[in-house]
Amino acid sequence: MANEPTVNIVIPAISWNPYVEECLNSCVFIDYSNFNVIVVLNNCCDIPTKFNDSDLFHIIQTEKTGISAKRNIAMDQFSTADYYAFIDSDAQARKDWLTSAVAAFNNFPDIVAVGGPDVSPNYPGLKRKAVANALTSFLVSGPRNFMKTMASSRLVTDLRTCNFIVKSEKIRKIGGFDETLPVGEDSALCQKIISSGGKLYFAADVVVTHHARSLVGPFLRQRITAGYGVPLLISKHGDTLSWFAKGFRYLPFFAVIFLALGWIFAFFSVPLFYLWFGTVFIYFAIVTISTLHCSDSMKEIPYTVLAIIFGNLGPGIGILLSHCKITIDIPV
Repeated sequence: MANEPTVNIVIPAISWNPYVEECLNSCVFIDYSNFNVIVVLNNCCDIPTKFNDSDLFHIIQTEKTGISAKRNIAMDQFSTADYYAFIDSDAQARKDWLTSAVAAFNNFPDIVAVGGPDVSPNYPGLKRKAVANALTSFLVSGPRNFMKTMASSRLVTDLRTCNFIVKSEKIRKIGGFDETLPVGEDSALCQKIISSGGKLYFAADVVVTHHARSLVGPFLRQRITAGYGVPLLISKHGDTLSWFAKGFRYLPFFAVIFLALGWIFAFFSVPLFYLWFGTVFIYFAIVTISTLHCSDSMKEIPYTVLAIIFGNLGPGIGILLSHCKITIDIPV
């Protein structure tokens, strides 16, 4: 339809890889007539001709490497749009992605941003399947865990920018993404929208498929990185976060400290040691219950247990490293 609002799809990536190509190929089949795709990559990438010469795709190479900076660059260079649709380079859009998002804006004129499920593919291998299972657990994804499933539509206070469509005038008004945040930029943006009086909507039919990392190393690094940015996020945007939101983000940190050092209670007080041991037992019981709930088969259970533990405690390790001023490599 000629009168459909213009949507600019923004895809930040480090370099050209099979996931990026998979993401772009999914955009080709989007059932919407008025959109562009802007891919922002690090410099020195060789782009396949079919994408480089296409009228649909616009490739930007930049020296700025942060994911927020890349998104802001796309919005600056392609400023004529009614909406910006953000998707991660390792995700694929469903063909009705934009149609469903625009319909949500039309049905609820007071909402500023729309997101939806970012579900994992149905992996045949156990290592990725276990991580996909773990991401649906509250222990790993927290209050956002429903976003990893085909959950029902609702107003929310947070959305993930791997599947995020926003009114262009609003995101410009609030200054775009915070480029100083290595992670957590989506939460910061959402809180800025809410603080300015905007509403966020999770739409069940605005769906992308988002790849999960593999056990053990890739997933653990991802989770440590997620925690590493928490202190900076809270120091910069704590005034827009509730006490619950800030406390919840620090729970993995306290859990790591408690699990790692609690046995020292044995040298001072036997009752305190038993309290620590009982708490650890309860923790693993909760992990077990969550594992059974998330797993589809018995053979997935051992892997899913590990994925939930790494997914739950990894951010705590990242927060600890951040407070200890230990620099980690954050791929951007």
